[in-house]
Amino acid sequence: MANILLVDDTPGNLELLETLCHHVGHTTRRAGSVTAGLDLARAQRPDLVISDIHMVPLDGYDLLRTLKADPQLTAIPVIMVSMSGGYGVDSHKAVELGAAKFLPMPADPQVVLTEIQTCLEMAEPSQGTRRPS
Repeated sequence: MANILLVDDTPGNLELLETLCHHVGHTTRRAGSVTAGLDLARAQRPDLVISDIHMVPLDGYDLLRTLKADPQLTAIPVIMVSMSGGYGVDSHKAVELGAAKFLPMPADPQVVLTEIQTCLEMAEPSQGTRRPS
């Protein structure tokens, strides 16, 4: 199973994503800010990062830019999520910056799980992603 880093400044969103990930056997780490998320990513090297876009003072785009600029972290797939109404803008910008996927929230739990699995499967083998057997 995979180790997934969840980054969101809304505890309820973290709980929802964590519950979904645990339901299929993944382990998770939570970060309530971009800074904490970057610290955990550097220390733990997760198999996947799922991050909200709209956080302060740094946002999910800052997290994504930093991950993709770091040679040690760039291969980690990132799913960006957002509850905002700016679906088109958020989606386009997230993918442009290197996100593997963008999910508008709330999303059907099965869709979220499918996208998580898709991103884990497309992760580079050198990343060390642990796939279910």
